[in-house]
Amino acid sequence: MPHGALQRILVAVDWTPRGHRALRRGIQLALGSGADLRLVYVCSEDFPEQLKLAQEKFAREELAAHAARAREEGIAKVTTAVLEGRTFEEILRDAIDYAADLIVLGPHRPSSFAQDLLGTTAGKLLRAGQRPVLVARGEDGGRYDSVMVAVDFSPASRRALRVALEWFSTAHITVLSAYGKVRHKAEPMTDLAGETRRLAVHGLLSEVATEMGPLGAVASAAEPLAVYGWPEDAIDAFIATRKPGLVVMGTHGQTGSSRAIFGSVTEWVMGTASCDVLLVPAHLAT
Repeated sequence: MPHGALQRILVAVDWTPRGHRALRRGIQLALGSGADLRLVYVCSEDFPEQLKLAQEKFAREELAAHAARAREEGIAKVTTAVLEGRTFEEILRDAIDYAADLIVLGPHRPSSFAQDLLGTTAGKLLRAGQRPVLVARGEDGGRYDSVMVAVDFSPASRRALRVALEWFSTAHITVLSAYGKVRHKAEPMTDLAGETRRLAVHGLLSEVATEMGPLGAVASAAEPLAVYGWPEDAIDAFIATRKPGLVVMGTHGQTGSSRAIFGSVTEWVMGTASCDVLLVPAHLAT
C-alpha cells in the first residue's frame, strides 16, 4: 500500500445508523481527497439459502443506490461488492485485493466492557495490522477542521502522525503527549517537565517535517501540546474542550497478547470518544 495521498477508501456498510455514519464519512473523505470509493456489505453465511438470496438481492440494490448518490455528489469512481462469510475476514480480504489505503467502519455496539472491543470487527482488523481503520463515532460527517494526534514517541505513533499530516493537511493538527503519570508511579508536575515534553513533541514534528520534504510545512505548522496526567484523561479532556473532528492514534499490530496489540489507552478512546477515531498500524502493508 503506497504511503502519501489517500487514494482508495473502503467503507463497510450496513443498514443501521452506525453504518450510515461510516457511509457519510467515507463519502466526505473521498470528496476531500479525490480518492476512489468502494462500498461493501457482508452477508451472513449462516442463513438458509432462500433468505441468503433475498439478503444478497437487497444488499446489491441498496449498495447500487448508495453508489449512485455518491457519484451524484462528485466521486468519480465508486465500486460495490456484496460478500459472504465472516465480516472481519471478508472485509480484510477485499481491502487487500482492492489495495485500500483506509477502511471505514461504523462504531461498535454499546458495551459495558472495554475489552469487548477486541472482539469487534474494528478490533480484529487492527490486530491483523494490515490497514488503517477509521471508526466513524462522530455525529458530524463534515470536513475535519481540527485533528488531534496522540503520540508516545513509539514507531506506531510516529506512523500515525505521518498519516495524519499527509491525509488531513488542511486541518489544524494538534500533537498531544501526556506526561508525568504512568501505571506504577506518578511524578510531580513541574514547568520544566512540561516544557521538556513539549520540546520533545516539537522535535518529533521537526524530524517528520524533514522526512516529508516539500510537504514538511504541514508538520511545521502543527501545534505541539504537552499535558500532565494519564493519557486517557488528557485525550478525554482535549476532546471535551477542543472538540476535534478526529483523533488519530498508532497501534502496534500483531504481538503475543491482545493487551499489547490494542493497548488500554486505545481501548478507552475507541469505546468513549465522541468524535471519529483513526487507528494506524506501525507497519502498513504494501
